[in-house]
Amino acid sequence: MEAALEFEKDLRQQKEKELARSFAIENQKVLEKVEAQKAQNEAKLKEINNAFKVEAKQQKKLAEELNSQVKSQLEETALNIERDMENKFKDQDKIVDNLNQMVKTFQATLKALTEDS
Repeated sequence: MEAALEFEKDLRQQKEKELARSFAIENQKVLEKVEAQKAQNEAKLKEINNAFKVEAKQQKKLAEELNSQVKSQLEETALNIERDMENKFKDQDKIVDNLNQMVKTFQATLKALTEDS
């Protein structure tokens, strides 16, 4: 009976060792899969990050170009407004000078007419 118990004990220990090895193998497989997935996720994240950086640079460049264009257009518009205002002031000065000359001529004509009478 003791031999049978010893045999049973050895058999149980052998099965436990086989089970422990099996668990170790499966554990290693799971760890390898986790590491592979981790590496894949990191690669995807790096790819996404790089794509984001490229897109951000492009957006920044477009924004700077747009800003430059708008600034140029505003400067041109301001210059055109300034030129228009100068031309209007010159035209108004001519009108005032012409009116002044007309009044002087009218006064001179009235003076000449009153002297003749």
